[in-house]
Amino acid sequence: RQLARPLEQLSMVSSAIKQGDLSARVQPLKGLEARSLASAFNTMADTLENSQSNLKREVSSRTEALQRLSIRQDAILSAVPDILVEVNRELKFSWTNRNALLFFGDDLIDRPTADFCLEEDTTGKEISALFDDSERVLVMETSQRRVDGSTRVLAWRCKAIINEKRETTSVLA
Repeated sequence: RQLARPLEQLSMVSSAIKQGDLSARVQPLKGLEARSLASAFNTMADTLENSQSNLKREVSSRTEALQRLSIRQDAILSAVPDILVEVNRELKFSWTNRNALLFFGDDLIDRPTADFCLEEDTTGKEISALFDDSERVLVMETSQRRVDGSTRVLAWRCKAIINEKRETTSVLA
């Protein structure tokens, strides 16, 4: 009986903590061994509660930092008067700034670059040099079809976007 009650209390508090109540604690118990066990358990619960609190603060802080960075990047990109696009390995548009959407149309994302080229599309061949790691920067001109049907010759400066494995993941133009 002396051992059953402390174990019942430990079990109940363990269940409460498991369900997310990190403030649950074992009440002081009688007997030296039971008091020691309760104290160790409560110390563990304190550590767990503090760790979770610190983690929440860190996540909140990093989320706020990412939001500030995103707002800053959006402001910078919207201030750039040029067309900016990202092209993936399938030679499809994967990201764009507002000016590119105004030029090519709102349905640009996931469309092949060839959909907008007028002459025989050599864009893919030229950009492939960036994906096979033989080049890092490429300059080219292409005749492009605007959303309104008119055409323009655009000069592109294409730069490979490299991941931590030193592989080209996409091209920014």
